[in-house]
Amino acid sequence: MGYLYLLMGVIISAAVLPASLTLLWSKQSWAAATFTPILGLACSLIAWLVTAQRQSGELTVASTGAKYVHLPSLLLKTLD
Repeated sequence: MGYLYLLMGVIISAAVLPASLTLLWSKQSWAAATFTPILGLACSLIAWLVTAQRQSGELTVASTGAKYVHLPSLLLKTLD
């Protein structure tokens, strides 16, 4: 269950800010609402997988589910 939570954090959180701004800010453009979640997902997946590979030397379920591997991808999404 812990791996599922890590994966959900990497996949879903890239869309939180654009969805919120779409509802709360009248100047949100359609391009930003459409492309920001996709680009955020791509960047966070790259950061997550590169960090996992560099820390353990290989990409496995165990290496991608390690304790601090998902943090760079979550920090990257706060910059969106």
